[in-house]
Amino acid sequence: LALGPLEALGTLSSLRVHDGGADSLTRLSYAPPTYDVEAPHALLAALRGLLSRPNGVAGAPKSAEWAPALADALAATEAACPPEVRAPLARMVLALAEASTVRELALAEAGGPAAFAELYRALLGDGATYPIGTFTQAMMAPVDALSTMKARAPLVDGRALAAMGMAVSDAALALGRALAAAPPFEAPRVELKTAHGRVILNLDARDDRYGDLSDVALLVDLGGSDRYAGRVAAVVHAWASASVLVDVRGDDRYGPDMPDLRGAEAGDAFSVVHAMTQGFAVLGAAALVDASGNDSYRATMHAQGSSILGTGALFDLAGDDRYGASGLAQGEAYAGAALLDDAEGDDEYTLAIGGQGLGRPKGAAALVDRGGADDYM
Repeated sequence: LALGPLEALGTLSSLRVHDGGADSLTRLSYAPPTYDVEAPHALLAALRGLLSRPNGVAGAPKSAEWAPALADALAATEAACPPEVRAPLARMVLALAEASTVRELALAEAGGPAAFAELYRALLGDGATYPIGTFTQAMMAPVDALSTMKARAPLVDGRALAAMGMAVSDAALALGRALAAAPPFEAPRVELKTAHGRVILNLDARDDRYGDLSDVALLVDLGGSDRYAGRVAAVVHAWASASVLVDVRGDDRYGPDMPDLRGAEAGDAFSVVHAMTQGFAVLGAAALVDASGNDSYRATMHAQGSSILGTGALFDLAGDDRYGASGLAQGEAYAGAALLDDAEGDDEYTLAIGGQGLGRPKGAAALVDRGGADDYM
């Protein structure tokens, strides 16, 4: 597919059916716009739209150049996807693009991109050295950071951020269900570098091992028993607005190789290296969807459905699963929303303190288990 015909598709605006989203954002409400995701080459147009969106926050990655070779690679992947997968995949990409716009507008009163970076430094340090070493410090860090930003109040349009988080989570959940129900298929692997994070489509049955994925806006892994050793579905950079992981099949392992956290040394139990992951967001939206398999989730703090001024969600749709964390996890939110939703299976939840449905000040959180013989420890 040559570049020329794609130019006629435009970017996000060419797919929009009606406004009502970021273009008409108010302080009181935000409703995501609808798009014609059934249109021919809607996925290509959505990907190109995300690629073309600028990101003015310091440290944002550089977008790849749209070129015939890239267009051909994306077109081959789109063509190999069944029709029932293309539309929800396009919807997911559009939700990521919309998230960047909504966050910019929702945080406009905070002072713009420079203020994003300032608030992130207060909340998360440099993104790698989160200022926690004990549970008390982890509990108080957001309070201390937000108090220093009080002069910027009203800091955020919380309702807009919440609606944006719901839009991203709904799109991720719909994509996971569509992929799980689709007939067997494989498509060429493709990776797209955008200013909002990488988009990786691994639509085959390989067993993969992944490291740190905190710079990823969307990863879709179709099959295989995969190993996720680093951060996944995590908004921990000031330039990032959303991060989504959808894993469809296989018995997957999330998190570090370490002993049961109940017997771990204090340094391991509160290690920042294994924190802020598996559906965690600050000033953004993160969603992890695992559609099947007997999966294992392991982390320390702020994980498995956790947020600070954002939306963090983990959806596991099937299997006998194990969840383990030290604290502030498994449905925990500060001035945001968080959810751990397990649809079925005999599951085990291990948490030392502070989670499993903990709404901290101005936060709403839940752990929902819909069936099975479960253990909570």
